[in-house]
Amino acid sequence: MSSELRAISAQLQQENAPFNGEGFVEVRLTQDAWAKSHRPVDRLFKPELATLVGGNEIADLVFRVSSMNLRKIADTVATAKPDVKEKKNPDTGKIRIIVPELKSETGAIEAVVLWGPDQRNAPSVDEAISHLKGRDLAAYYRVELFADIGLSDGVVDGRDSSDVLVSDFWRRLRRLAQRFSIVVTYDVDSDGLAIGIALLRGEPNLMFGPERNFVGANNRLLSQANFTPDAHHALLSLLTGHPLVRSVGLPAPVEQPDDFTASRSDSVPASVSKSSVRALIRRRLPNMPPDQVHPRICLVDGGINQEFNKWVIHRENVVAVRDEDHGTNIASLLVAGKELNEHLAAYLEDDGCELIDLAMNAPRRTSAATFSTGVTGFLDQLDRLIQDVKAEVPFRIINLSLNVKKPVQDAKISEAAKRLDEIAKKHDVIFVISAGNAENKDMRQEWPNSITAALNTLIGFSDQLFEPADTMNNVSVGALNPPGLPRIVEKAPARYSRRGTSRRTIKPDLCQFGGAHRGDGEPTGLLVTDANREYRYVCGTSYAAPLVAKTLA
Repeated sequence: MSSELRAISAQLQQENAPFNGEGFVEVRLTQDAWAKSHRPVDRLFKPELATLVGGNEIADLVFRVSSMNLRKIADTVATAKPDVKEKKNPDTGKIRIIVPELKSETGAIEAVVLWGPDQRNAPSVDEAISHLKGRDLAAYYRVELFADIGLSDGVVDGRDSSDVLVSDFWRRLRRLAQRFSIVVTYDVDSDGLAIGIALLRGEPNLMFGPERNFVGANNRLLSQANFTPDAHHALLSLLTGHPLVRSVGLPAPVEQPDDFTASRSDSVPASVSKSSVRALIRRRLPNMPPDQVHPRICLVDGGINQEFNKWVIHRENVVAVRDEDHGTNIASLLVAGKELNEHLAAYLEDDGCELIDLAMNAPRRTSAATFSTGVTGFLDQLDRLIQDVKAEVPFRIINLSLNVKKPVQDAKISEAAKRLDEIAKKHDVIFVISAGNAENKDMRQEWPNSITAALNTLIGFSDQLFEPADTMNNVSVGALNPPGLPRIVEKAPARYSRRGTSRRTIKPDLCQFGGAHRGDGEPTGLLVTDANREYRYVCGTSYAAPLVAKTLA
């Protein structure tokens, strides 16, 4: 280990000479050392030699360190003695092993790795351009940093920064901006460690400011997007080679989930009274007390049809073109779920629900034009909207049945989930988020009766949660099979319901009935209706989420 640390020290001294030999290392701990008391921060990576800047995975530590100090740590490691002492308890007679602190800290370390291009996980030029153009997004990258470069504090270009890494990062950006037009953006209410960098057509220039300033009415990031390969190659070369950069990612659009909505159903169960359903949606059933208090839910989707006007107490249109099918189906579950699904009555809240309609999702190209930076632009807009609407209509529960179709990474919480956590804390709200649906080859086999066979279906990780369902301050929801269906194990996880973020975390948080995926046109066990008075059997985690949201509300 001592020689490995010296090798990293020499690499830092040579490759990071422009940064005074400073860089970042990941200290991976053995599983036996996951407890905080075993962290090697008192004798080895102590504050005067290394600065702890964050973590990776469940208990791996990331330090900022210089070449010189890393050599000092290597020298200390070399002095660790293998000896232990035995101490006898005079009362019990038991022997206790005393391990010297230096030996304990050294033994806690599994490996030390220099943070480099592999850890930054940047896309190739071809991958980036194909992804961005194929989804109608701006020529835009999400960049996570190890230190705040000062944008949110009004630092214009880093010239006055005392941090050698920050000032060098800005210097290289300014040099690149002599060749291309570049915009550096940040989220006003975030911690400053994640920024956006966009490439524009036109005269070379460097601009910076809050992201919302560049995606307004004229949406310069999209209308002037630069997709020339040489520009992307130059930017990615800077980002993948600079020690201040933790990761480089591509934005992903927020989309309505691909729920498995069956065609119009003519076989509505006899227990469903169509006239009662319509009367309830228009306002309330005849026997419903006029002064009954109902739960209140803010529904972030593509919009709710006018048929539900008596239940919608506030509307906001963010997108120019509403796509109301999905949101209206969810509204029918919130308003008339029991009336539509009598066989689930014991598991559902009473019918009736006040709705706040935030229409923020639309057909893909329209939505991309509104949120050309993907999920960050979407959440930035949602943040402002919640603040404005809450000032008029109080609410706490937000149903977000929209996903970023991007499985969460094992090592860390996704940026989208982190931003959602910040918004929830800021506005004192709870988001209820669908886990996402696995499709095609990612879908598991139908849940078997055999325990052993059931465990076998969980091998593999192709069905991991979609972002931002890995949120910590909110609730993510998976789907269960409803009762009463042939050849289906009732209350078992639905075969499409995504789960888990890695081997070490348990997600989703809660489950509800979301319909069974029959694949044969048969009833799914969950019925909805829409403004056209058509009844549909549906399945998907986005239909389980509102049922949980209503319980919370």
